[in-house]
Amino acid sequence: MAEKMKYPVAQIRVDNGLWDVPSEPLPNGMSGNFRANRVSQSTDDVFAISPSFGSIAFVSLFLGIGIIVFSCFVYSWTRQGFPLPEIPDFWSLVGWIAGSIFGSFCAVVFLNMFLDLLTRTTRFDKLADEMQRRSIFRTVLSLPLTDIVAVQCLYAGRASGKGGSYDILQLNLVVATGDAPRILLCTEPHEAWIRNTAGQLAEFLGVPLVDQIAQTRAIYEANRFKWW
Repeated sequence: MAEKMKYPVAQIRVDNGLWDVPSEPLPNGMSGNFRANRVSQSTDDVFAISPSFGSIAFVSLFLGIGIIVFSCFVYSWTRQGFPLPEIPDFWSLVGWIAGSIFGSFCAVVFLNMFLDLLTRTTRFDKLADEMQRRSIFRTVLSLPLTDIVAVQCLYAGRASGKGGSYDILQLNLVVATGDAPRILLCTEPHEAWIRNTAGQLAEFLGVPLVDQIAQTRAIYEANRFKWW
């Protein structure tokens, strides 16, 4: 059995000391074969990453279908005066009520998920000295900019889609506090966008850029073809 290559740990200098940066890919979030993110704001004081227009259109399509189906359902019941179905016995009634509650719950969950995807933005604000990831409903993550010690980009593997396989690349933040040393900022299939955005963000924050795409790609490809 061939032993897999291990992902190395890079070191960067932070405050006259050395800081370890693991290069093993983080567990992937949602990823696709099209660009899902965009730099929505880039000024001297604010840098923000939001859903791309393609991502918004993709999610809106499914959200629109759901709204149409729900609207037709509500319209049909309104026209008929909200009649109860003909239910032959008690347990059938229980099943109908449980099914209605479960269906309504699923509708609320999916609506929340779609709206969260449409509005999730990561904002780096120098004036507030804060990075904040939030959506229309909630703040997912908040930390001081001074806790970010580096920006990392790396190769995370390949995935299969309708149009064939595609690359997965990660843009990560290396942080000095919290339970984990890195935070997954976003995943993308386009290397040029990841590299360019990582460089812009590192320059904005004034921290080192740890570009490990070539190195992690080579390790992934080597491990991929090892026999077990």
